[in-house]
Amino acid sequence: MEKTLGAILEEGAVKIGAKHSTIPLPDTSNSNLFCVKRTFESKDFGNFEAFASSPKKRSAQHLAAGFILLQILDKPCWNLFPFRLPNVEEVRIALENEIDSLKNDGMTVAENPVGGLQQMCKQRGLIEPAYKCFDAEDKMYTVTCVIQNFKEVSATATSKKQAKANAARDMIMLMSHDVVSSTPVAKDSEDGFKPALSDEKMKASVKASKEEILQYIEKSVASVEEDSCSVSAENLEIRGILTQVFKKNDVKIEKRDHKSLDPSKMLRTLHIVDKEAYDNIKQLCRKTVLYSFIGIGENDKTAKNEAARNLLFYVKNYYDLRVLD
Repeated sequence: MEKTLGAILEEGAVKIGAKHSTIPLPDTSNSNLFCVKRTFESKDFGNFEAFASSPKKRSAQHLAAGFILLQILDKPCWNLFPFRLPNVEEVRIALENEIDSLKNDGMTVAENPVGGLQQMCKQRGLIEPAYKCFDAEDKMYTVTCVIQNFKEVSATATSKKQAKANAARDMIMLMSHDVVSSTPVAKDSEDGFKPALSDEKMKASVKASKEEILQYIEKSVASVEEDSCSVSAENLEIRGILTQVFKKNDVKIEKRDHKSLDPSKMLRTLHIVDKEAYDNIKQLCRKTVLYSFIGIGENDKTAKNEAARNLLFYVKNYYDLRVLD
């Protein structure tokens, strides 16, 4: 988000004439955490309060602000707050993402492997990990962690939370030893990994080989044309390749413009949408968006092209990364 959660809450309070306060609380758990309580009192829209804790004082304050903002989204005054997003569903998604980021702030991977794995996936352009929990024998729990059909690991512990953490930690170790190649992997490696999609499957599904797609993307991102990436992304959509990458029967690219604090810049997002769900709901929301990419430029065309460039890098990573069958 363009502003911190605390700043959004404070600016909104001024607009609707509400009172707000931040109160430090003692750390009763002796975990060296900063604990705060934030209150928000509005004559017209009601009173709200939230509690939060974090290894960092600033993160705790913004977390509490975020929890209050989530409550305010259910009130008609939400659009008076400086979210700078077109609808309440996009605001909710942005808030939840920012809150998740703040929850991980100040913690190491060892302390929070689930958050560390999420960050690693974001850096590599992968969809967030999915977890499934199964009851094991003797009051034990097994959690399976899957990353976009690339990898799968399982771990067991006496609690669901610990089993999930163990699975995330094992996945981090596995991914740390898996180097992303800049050239396609031609055959199975000794460690049992394979190319993300075989040439035979690609030819059968989208009439193109993996090598052809990678060369096409590399040529597009290297081009000096202002709209080379935009044209290529739309072409991948038409050819059904994005449907292959995002594991849906039918997807489309939804384009959105956003205001920028810098008037000389343009912001553009490309949302990969589940077309079937989108057609049923008739709006862009969490149920329809599979992944989003942002671009910043001097004008609409360059901003759109930059967002498309990030999308192309994501597709390239999909075909470059090696996966377990």
